[in-house]
Amino acid sequence: MTNTLNLSRSELEAKIAQADALAQMKSNLLATISHEIRTPMQTIYGILELIEDENKKPKIQEMVRTAQAAASGLLEILDDVLDMAKMDADKMELDEFEVPVRLLVRGMLEALVVKVHGVNIDLKDDILADVPFVVIGDPKRLRQILMNLCGNALKFTHVGSVTVRVTTSVKAITVPDNGIGLRFEVIDTGIGMPLEVCDKLFKAFVQADNTTQRKYGGTGLGLSISQKLVELMGGKIGVTSEPGKGSTFWFEIPTIEVNDENSTLELPNLTGISVLSVEDHPSGAREIMNSLKSMGATV
Repeated sequence: MTNTLNLSRSELEAKIAQADALAQMKSNLLATISHEIRTPMQTIYGILELIEDENKKPKIQEMVRTAQAAASGLLEILDDVLDMAKMDADKMELDEFEVPVRLLVRGMLEALVVKVHGVNIDLKDDILADVPFVVIGDPKRLRQILMNLCGNALKFTHVGSVTVRVTTSVKAITVPDNGIGLRFEVIDTGIGMPLEVCDKLFKAFVQADNTTQRKYGGTGLGLSISQKLVELMGGKIGVTSEPGKGSTFWFEIPTIEVNDENSTLELPNLTGISVLSVEDHPSGAREIMNSLKSMGATV
């Protein structure tokens, strides 16, 4: 403390500038490494797809899928490290676009179907009727947060379900008068965890414990990145869990509803069309009905 106090203003400014320069260098280095690894990885993906198409032997197909999973995991790690570097250098910026909430959630769940292939886990969505169809936000980063939370839930769930629930009932944030708050919950039936573990989960490079990291893999960056992104959006994130009874990761963000007359997102006009909807999950059936009815269909 004494040494710090004895530094002159110019010396302090020089040290701050040096620290900023080092952070910028780290960010640039990681961006370069990410690019240099990502470029040949595209070639590897292409070759693997050609092998998969050319050789239908079960043993070859299994090896190709293993290699694709490993390559995908490497790219996810690169993305996480690059995001952390951007955040450390204060270079992370959010976009503002129209976000179709239901389409985003369902599209994200469809992308995760491959991860539950051959596993007894149901992927569900439960989006309440009062949730706006379109809001203002960053769809890429919102999808990234949900992918992180759902991927984490799937990692620790061996049987049962992972459900993405969206409501307008916010509890942890204050919503501006002209805005609306959205609460996203990722609910799983997995192994759960005690309270003392929940308290430290959102720190970088932290997982439940070392044995968990060895058994399930991962860098421990996903939740920390999700927290920083939610905070950039002006929101809050948290988790409730109990050992053996699953976990609920949630986050709340303030946003603005886009009215139909102000939206540039074109939705089909289904007025006068009758639709028969068949869905084995009650919540899914209800949400499909609400979406079709909002477009004018008789369901």
